[in-house]
Amino acid sequence: MVSGVDIEQFCLNLDLLLDSQNVKRVGLSVSGGIDSMCLCHLSQFWSARKGIDLTCLVVDHKLRQESSVEAEYVVSILESYGLRAKILPIFWNKPLSNIQKAAREARYDLLTKYCQENGLEYLFTGHNKDDQAETVLMRISRGSGVNGAIGIPTQTILNGIKIIRPLLPFHRHQICYTISKAGWSWVEDKSNQNQLFERVKIRTLFSQLSNKELWINRLALFADNMNRVRTFIDQEVDSCFYRMCNINIYGFIFCEHLDFCALHEEIALKLLSKIINKFNGGKEVCRLASLLHLYKNIKAQQILHKTLGGVEIVKKKDKILFYRELRSVESSKHILPNAEITWDNRFVIELETPLTLKVTALGKNGQNLLRTDFDHQGVEPPNSLVLSTTPGIFDTNGNLVCYPHLGITKADVKIKSFRCLWTNE
Repeated sequence: MVSGVDIEQFCLNLDLLLDSQNVKRVGLSVSGGIDSMCLCHLSQFWSARKGIDLTCLVVDHKLRQESSVEAEYVVSILESYGLRAKILPIFWNKPLSNIQKAAREARYDLLTKYCQENGLEYLFTGHNKDDQAETVLMRISRGSGVNGAIGIPTQTILNGIKIIRPLLPFHRHQICYTISKAGWSWVEDKSNQNQLFERVKIRTLFSQLSNKELWINRLALFADNMNRVRTFIDQEVDSCFYRMCNINIYGFIFCEHLDFCALHEEIALKLLSKIINKFNGGKEVCRLASLLHLYKNIKAQQILHKTLGGVEIVKKKDKILFYRELRSVESSKHILPNAEITWDNRFVIELETPLTLKVTALGKNGQNLLRTDFDHQGVEPPNSLVLSTTPGIFDTNGNLVCYPHLGITKADVKIKSFRCLWTNE
């Protein structure tokens, strides 16, 4: 017998997922599809009971000519049901490959930044149990390890905003039943029929199974089991990182080669991933095959210099050094007076100055200007390749006016605060 989403169970699950019972404002990611519209319907009931303010966020990817009209139509539907809605357009050049992945990353970045800037404490999305099974099967087919096998997590954090997926325990057919019974409208996403996309192929495969629901339940259970394994491994990796890795004030990381080689292969691979991800704002940037190749090279070679995920990995004597690849360093960033900024996911800088300044990588030219300053202060400069990736403050004429690591400033520039974002604490 077909049944819908148990609304009381939905509300209970949601309450358990929130960190606080004093939530005031929440954002909903809404495509207009049946899943996200059901999320809006159920969340409206939950929020009315709790006195929580909802904002529906509709992203216009501008990948198709009609996308703006569709976004406006979705907003009109939401407003007809008494929900506040806002369109967030993405302005970009259409990617030539991995369109769905690029669109997903751009969408989440835009959504979470909007939440952060507008006081929305959480972001809810409409992923369901069928989505979970599809994701797990897709990742297994690519040869993913434990991290990939966990599928879609119930909650994640991006740009300081916690993303919650309250429909993950429920099947797509339950969602369809619920939204149809409520009499709500939705929009069919044409891309869901495009067999060029991997997810659509997997979804078609599931539809042909006589025991489809059994497979979906088993794959979702498999994801839960793998999540427990991943949690245990993550604890071990965190312990190894804080015990073995040293974070230098110049924004590089090093560890002892012998200690690294003594680790179990799975822990060593995850440690490599953690270190490289640190340079990339915590984002997963490396495939398992690439990490495995790097791991084998580290163990086998006496001398090593490799690049992976925008990070240079160098084995020198008895140490392994990880530092930012110069061409991957964040581009120039303007510094506003008395405003704290984070640069390259590594350094936090605040200056007091009336001047228009920018922070960028010191580079070779900048470090040449500092040689005498290092000598005068009796400070041993780091490896020149590392030094090139540290922040220098330049004026509009390209003159170096401040080097925070040595506390060097020119007239009209004062360092209010400066620190390396990472610590061993």
